[in-house]
Amino acid sequence: MPAPNTGIYNWTIPQSINDCDRNIIKVTPENCNVFNLNTHTGYFTIASSSPTIPSYNMSIVIWTIIWITIPVIIFLKKKYKL
Repeated sequence: MPAPNTGIYNWTIPQSINDCDRNIIKVTPENCNVFNLNTHTGYFTIASSSPTIPSYNMSIVIWTIIWITIPVIIFLKKKYKL
């Protein structure tokens, strides 16, 4: 037996998402429910990032550089007995 509030939910992201770094998403059974933003504490932060290298990929880039650099340093130390 499915839960009483299962189904498809549709919503739109307000234009204010471009003007503010904190926004609220609230899923309710009612459509277009309006509520007081001051009393709601479920905020999330939108992190700005570069379009060419998104912030979530920066850790991949950094770790790739580290994992390439460390073996090269070890190899050079062994080769030249540093």
